[in-house]
Amino acid sequence: MLQYGLEFTDAFDTTVDLDKMLDHLDKGNILYVMFRELDIPEGHSSMIKGYWKLGNHVQFIVSDPNYNMMGPFGYLEYLKDAETVLLDMERHLPRYYIIPPGE
Repeated sequence: MLQYGLEFTDAFDTTVDLDKMLDHLDKGNILYVMFRELDIPEGHSSMIKGYWKLGNHVQFIVSDPNYNMMGPFGYLEYLKDAETVLLDMERHLPRYYIIPPGE
């Protein structure tokens, strides 16, 4: 991101806060997250570019370089339960990068 002059800020804490992440997404930001799923020993990264919310249930709209099928919005993406994403992030590194909308 530095090499290409992309503006971003770093969010790093001992735990990941869902409300803060949703607030960043509501402002039009994209979140670059690092995580490790329970059954996979190495870490991975993806972009979270939005979310669906139904009652208290939140699903992130995720763009993942390992995923190559069209998602619900016509892009290479999928939906993933937000609580699962937060646990996967805390398992790897509770850190994400906030990328503001482009001009």
